[in-house]
Amino acid sequence: MRQKKRFTEHEWILLEEKFNDLLPPILGYAEFLQMQLGPESELSQDAHEIELAAGQLQALFQEIFSHHGPVGGKDRAATNVRQGDLPSKLPEKFGER
Repeated sequence: MRQKKRFTEHEWILLEEKFNDLLPPILGYAEFLQMQLGPESELSQDAHEIELAAGQLQALFQEIFSHHGPVGGKDRAATNVRQGDLPSKLPEKFGER
């Protein structure tokens, strides 16, 4: 029978950093698309669905981290990225704001 591999604290930190590098652009682009398309657009609803899925992924990672991460991980703010916390750099990138 195969044993479960336990990540070291360093591996958890690297995983968390990689996750936090990926999630903000997904949430940011989804938010940006919704603003650009307007609420009447069907594509805006698609962007909203992407945003919801990214939020669910964030919640899943937080749950995994809190149950299986390093002991100190429960006290740390694992993946503390929330949509409201994201400084949206996308409009600046596209010459707006």
